[in-house]
Amino acid sequence: MLPLINFATEEQRERYLVPCMNGEMLSAFALTEPGTGSDAMNITTKAVLDDAGTHYVVNGGKQWITNAGWADIFILFAQVDGEHFTAFVLERDSEGLEIGANEHLLGQHGSSVAALSLENVHIPIQNLLGEVGKGHKVAFCTLNMGRLKLATNSASGARAAVEVASRYAAERTQFGRPIGEFGLIQRKLADMAARAYAAESVAYRTSGLVYQALEAKAGNDRPTLDDKLAMLSEFSVECAMAKVHTSEAYNHLADEAVQVFGGYGFSEEYPPARMYRDSRIARIYEGTNEICRLYAQRAILRRSWSGRLDLSGTQDQTDDSLSAVSYDAALGSGSRHLDITNLKSVYRHLTAEVCAAVQRERMFDAENQQLMASLADIAIEIFATESVFLRISKGFSGSGLDGMELYEDLEQIYFIHAVDRIRQEANEILAALFTGLELAEQLRKLDEWLPLPVGLIVYRARVAKVLLQDGGLPVFA
Repeated sequence: MLPLINFATEEQRERYLVPCMNGEMLSAFALTEPGTGSDAMNITTKAVLDDAGTHYVVNGGKQWITNAGWADIFILFAQVDGEHFTAFVLERDSEGLEIGANEHLLGQHGSSVAALSLENVHIPIQNLLGEVGKGHKVAFCTLNMGRLKLATNSASGARAAVEVASRYAAERTQFGRPIGEFGLIQRKLADMAARAYAAESVAYRTSGLVYQALEAKAGNDRPTLDDKLAMLSEFSVECAMAKVHTSEAYNHLADEAVQVFGGYGFSEEYPPARMYRDSRIARIYEGTNEICRLYAQRAILRRSWSGRLDLSGTQDQTDDSLSAVSYDAALGSGSRHLDITNLKSVYRHLTAEVCAAVQRERMFDAENQQLMASLADIAIEIFATESVFLRISKGFSGSGLDGMELYEDLEQIYFIHAVDRIRQEANEILAALFTGLELAEQLRKLDEWLPLPVGLIVYRARVAKVLLQDGGLPVFA
């Protein structure tokens, strides 16, 4: 419904949006085609205005359309005259529209996903959504918001995986004791909880950034379409990073839940099997995680090149894509703040080395995508680590020290894993750019910035104890 909310005329809203809002109609988003998935701007479905100037005649096909079997209307994308990317509202009973059988999916068995075939389908000019040639605004506004929504959904799925695994580990007995008393299960549960907590922190923070910015820009008035487009564009990097981080957390934790359940986890009679199947698609739709990684890193570099973002580290950034929110004075001190500052130094240093080694016009070529993805992964881990830190700091300021020990331990566990991930990606980048003594010096410099893991086993044991007692992560206000 987002395209209708944001781009529909008053007549279109009355005819389509109101029935969708009250449940009388269902809508579907028809963008993907058999030959164009991630390459969405190069769709081949064609729309031509008829001689009477009253209808667009559309021919083509769509693939993987969610809600296709149920939808009353489709937000359809086509190339007007084969070259102008445009959005339309297509009614289900339009002559020439055929809806295929539901796909047999790995997961999401409760959904309807099917192909569309369009042969000389006539769409009234009144059903043009937005402007001819401006369909990319409809598509990308919807995708950016979709990534944000997917992040919150994935974060809740990650929490659910921790819950079912913790409850099972507390109940399942082997060798005369609950399996939750064994160190390897405790390790698994604690690592799951830390990653789920980080995913929540990323989703909360990204949502807050978008909505607070919208409120600030609109003031007492209702946000305009231009306001929404501007804010979603401004925070598109954060939305992409949040989508990657949370969807991969959800998918990984669903897999870990299967492992905790053992053989029962492989049975459809138990929750992890469905979690495992359903979570997998989150890394694919709303833009694959590979596309989101490349988009985020490209956007960061382009903002730097245009002067909107300082990656030199010489200025205290309060609005860049690595910090995105300024610290309160109370948060600007302490060892963790210094740790996060050092992580940002790693990112800035690696970005500078890549930019020095690769010509700017070749930066986004296919052969350099591995470098771009590694930089993106480092940026994502920094964003997640900082999100956890800010969330816990807010909790300290709101509730004091009581009950915060669990969240401190979760933060410590996640930080250690984030550093390991950053170290791995940094090593790959440096090994691709340097050899011999130069590489050794670069790795030495990296070690100065990245702390060693300390106390991980103790943190895990304490977290696992709480999870087993409470049946999952407690709700943290």
